[in-house]
Amino acid sequence: PEDVPSIVDIHCRVFPQDLSTMLGKRFLSRAFYLPLSKSKNNHFYLSEKNGQVLGFLLISNAENFHFSHFFLHAPILTASQLLKCLLCPSMFKMLFGTLFAIKKYKAPDSYQEIQFIAVHPEAQGQKTGSALITRALKDLQKQDIKTCVVKTSAGDENAL
Repeated sequence: PEDVPSIVDIHCRVFPQDLSTMLGKRFLSRAFYLPLSKSKNNHFYLSEKNGQVLGFLLISNAENFHFSHFFLHAPILTASQLLKCLLCPSMFKMLFGTLFAIKKYKAPDSYQEIQFIAVHPEAQGQKTGSALITRALKDLQKQDIKTCVVKTSAGDENAL
């Protein structure tokens, strides 16, 4: 939890067009990353240098990762933020995924998903992301996790 402000800052720099970024740092901190950091189903990996967070990776069992915390914290959103949510096509996709797909899908116990990986722009190109992924995959192997999936947005050239 003490690293949440750094995680939020990196998120905003790396994903400037993301709906959650548009909702602001307060939202990202209180309604998104803070609840995620407290859940036993999620695990954060951080890359740090001289006390500064350079990047982060969030991994979770896909069945347990969903955006219900978003709706629980919706009251902290302003009217204009709520309007942005309603007008955003990805919000409807998220809504349906949360309300329907999660209930129908049963992920195997040995399945994990990289939900987010982000490296501060000034630290990109220095193998920070590769080191985060390597560390996470080694931990998954120790836990006998058989499958790890990473999803990315179409058009995210840096991720491809």
